Amino acid sequence: MIEKISKEKIIDTILLLYAFSLIISKFGISLFGGILAIFSIIYIIKNKEKNKYNLFFFLFLFGVITQFFSIGGIKSSINFIYKNLFLLITPFVIKYLDEEEISKSFLRVIEVSLFIGILKSFYNFYKVYNLTYTSAIRVDSFFDIGRWGIVLVMSLLLILPNLYKKNIFSWIVFISGLVSLILNNSRGPILSLILGVFIFLILGKKVKSIIGIFIIVLFFYYENVGNKSSLISEFSKRISTVLITDSGGNGARLFMWKENTHFMLDGLKEGNKKLFYMGTGIKNREELFKSYIEKKEEYINLKKDIKNAVSFSDAHNMYLNMFTQMGLIYSIFYYIIMIYFGFIVLKNYFKNKSDYILSYLSAIVAFYFCGIFYSYSFTYETFLFFFILSLGLLEKTGGKNDINIRS
Repeated sequence: MIEKISKEKIIDTILLLYAFSLIISKFGISLFGGILAIFSIIYIIKNKEKNKYNLFFFLFLFGVITQFFSIGGIKSSINFIYKNLFLLITPFVIKYLDEEEISKSFLRVIEVSLFIGILKSFYNFYKVYNLTYTSAIRVDSFFDIGRWGIVLVMSLLLILPNLYKKNIFSWIVFISGLVSLILNNSRGPILSLILGVFIFLILGKKVKSIIGIFIIVLFFYYENVGNKSSLISEFSKRISTVLITDSGGNGARLFMWKENTHFMLDGLKEGNKKLFYMGTGIKNREELFKSYIEKKEEYINLKKDIKNAVSFSDAHNMYLNMFTQMGLIYSIFYYIIMIYFGFIVLKNYFKNKSDYILSYLSAIVAFYFCGIFYSYSFTYETFLFFFILSLGLLEKTGGKNDINIRS
């Protein structure tokens, strides 16, 4: 009995440290994620039971194999192993939390970690920009700009149920998080948060909240019209650039989408079937795409501001990035399995009508939506996404608006 309790305590501690690291520490993600991956392998080997969560383990093994046959070969296969530990971690996290019943401690830890990340972004705002906000600034935190934006969004969506419980700390974190998101000025995450909140309010039938938000938006809109030099005006200026597609980052993003697609299709036409079906390999894309694109007239004749924003290593789209690096075969299997688990989370929500599950679902949708504009295939924020997905897949989530606590 003492040994069992001791083992549970150890795993609980590692899980809590892992959850705490997901927002503020790359080292913590690698360290505690690696330990959890070992636990997961041992769990799968010892139990040998067939369940749907072993599909994540299958994806991991399948990715290692397909990367070996990619253009990157054995090096890309090794890179896949340490960049996709979240696939190994997920089956164990789901089964362990389901068997032991999830503790609220995990959500509290994420909330505290988020607040630390927000405070770090405020410090960066002071240090780098001297507390001066314009539409051109981009404030990061422990992670870089794009990663901090989506990590912030997913974490803020997790807090939504606590706001209805009038938790003062949650309100402080949420409001300060919105400020941090404005300072971040990443348009994709901002639009993703709006979409996530919309899903939470509509599916949750939060009529009063919808009316309240509508009134607030109208107020700030008219305030902005009357005050062109306000902070709101600067923020609106940044958001309005979403529709500008013939210059800068937006023009480069559209160009990269088009040319990455051509890169893969041309490989198939020119007999390079390995590229099309198995991909360039992880961390092997930049040199191949650069040599392909630099000699094309479309790239040579690009406007200077667009050309400067073009990336050879990143397609600026999660789905295209997966396709170019992993190839068609793995990408198809990956997204079929992810859609399958996404529907399970949706089913869990309609079964339990839990605001917590709805917040997980909103965060999952926000992540997928933001992936249209950013590449989140094998990066640190993907670990947070899979942890949230794990929470949404738990079968013992109980209560209408609550979750079970380990007794």
